[in-house]
Amino acid sequence: MSMASSRVLLAYYYYIVIILLLYYYFVFKSIDTSNSIEKFSKPSKKILPGNHFNIPNFTSRIGPNGEVGYVHDPQFLIKNPREYEITNNVLCLPPGEWDELPEGYAALTKIRNYMETSKEIRDVKLFCAIYTYDGGVKNTNAIQETWGKKCDGLLFASSKSNKKTGHMHLPSNSNDGFGYEGMVQRTRTILSYLYDYSLDDYDFFHISGDDVYLIIENLKEFLASEKVKDWDNENYLIAGFWLHWGQMKEGYIYMGGGSGYTLSRKALKAYVEGPLQTCSVFKEGSAEDVIFSDCAKELNGNKFIDTRDSVGAHRYHQLPVQRHATFPHTDWGFSTGMIKQALEHLERNFSFPVVYQDDYISRSSVAFHKHSDVELRRYEMLLYKNITQECLNVEMHSSTSPSSTPTHAPTISPTLTPTHAPTTSPSLTPTHPPTISPNLTPTHAPTTSPSLTPTHAPTISPTLQNLRLTHPPTISPTLKKTHPPTISPTLKKTPPPIISLTLTPPQSKSISNSNTKVKSEKIEEIVN
Repeated sequence: MSMASSRVLLAYYYYIVIILLLYYYFVFKSIDTSNSIEKFSKPSKKILPGNHFNIPNFTSRIGPNGEVGYVHDPQFLIKNPREYEITNNVLCLPPGEWDELPEGYAALTKIRNYMETSKEIRDVKLFCAIYTYDGGVKNTNAIQETWGKKCDGLLFASSKSNKKTGHMHLPSNSNDGFGYEGMVQRTRTILSYLYDYSLDDYDFFHISGDDVYLIIENLKEFLASEKVKDWDNENYLIAGFWLHWGQMKEGYIYMGGGSGYTLSRKALKAYVEGPLQTCSVFKEGSAEDVIFSDCAKELNGNKFIDTRDSVGAHRYHQLPVQRHATFPHTDWGFSTGMIKQALEHLERNFSFPVVYQDDYISRSSVAFHKHSDVELRRYEMLLYKNITQECLNVEMHSSTSPSSTPTHAPTISPTLTPTHAPTTSPSLTPTHPPTISPNLTPTHAPTTSPSLTPTHAPTISPTLQNLRLTHPPTISPTLKKTHPPTISPTLKKTPPPIISLTLTPPQSKSISNSNTKVKSEKIEEIVN
């Protein structure tokens, strides 16, 4: 072989080797990127999952089927939405005649009218993260049936994973585990989890407990506003109510955890990569909102976005609507006293005018706090639904317990003696809303004639089921809310029919949060 031929052949070999090296380099680089252990991590992040300071390794998360390192699907509720259920008769009481009171109902009506007429943009992706525990299922079920399905992503950070309830096991390093004193560490773990697996998929993140009612339309509208965009361009968006009470230092504020607080993607990233790794990393206690706010001040100083509307009314509320709507005319004790201190402090230090009642509650409010599962569903009824249409045909759940909920729909006149479920006469076609007889003065639970022994659940005839009322049923002033009405044995089947609505007493108006034993209103550590 000639020298020239050898050189050509050698060059050809070199060329083939270079091509193969380049090919394997790009192929293996692509495989390594797409099949990395933590595929959710993006190059823009400075911290990989499992590398947060004093946060449990991802292997500590156990899935519903025992999966180690479990990561939940944040869109589980969007894919499998839950239907709204009427679980208690009080949900069908006329507006203003239950816990919300007439003043609270007026405030909710103002909010409803605003939502239905507003043309503002709401095009942002919102993640809702809720801390709870495996005993908080009643409230988390209510959230799934109401406002939770409107979140673009949802997390129930819980003590046990359960696909049926949507809960996810998310442990912290707290010595108190999932208890009340573990809230500071639990919140740190939630924030790190959101950073690890959802940071790049959502624009904003709201953190709250399971006793909060969020008005998602208004929250998204606020977050999509130019005010928020301008703030987040120059600062870090952390939004909530500016709380101050007790012996706190003058000028000091923190984001009240009752209503929850909202972070932009930029703020979450900066917080987790900064203060979360260095600020109060071993702190224990229930005052997670105080500790979170103190650490967030490493980013913004003592500056947070003003979340009031254009007329100075507030959006993030620490209490139920009726308390804000009636105070100071009605004194609700320590809780409203704390709000009063905060408002007076805001006036002294930030020139926010003190406002109460209708002037306090913004028509674009985003959150109310301290609710039971029934109260959460009641908000949904008053803000979005038609009580008459929802309650006319529904079967209520019943029980002998005074605090339980009815399981069947109200029945008609006890003079009927059916062999099956009691029904109304086909000839009865009322043209007006059913009313309760004025002479009914109930003192006991409703009873029927001994001769009535239905073999099936009582039902209402199709004729009545198709009835559509133009006004909600009214209740005689003589009826007391402490006992359900008795069905008068003297009622006759003469039109218009008299329908006796079986009402169970309202559930206990406990303001306790069903999550981690509820956040106490007394924060143990007062910041000086």
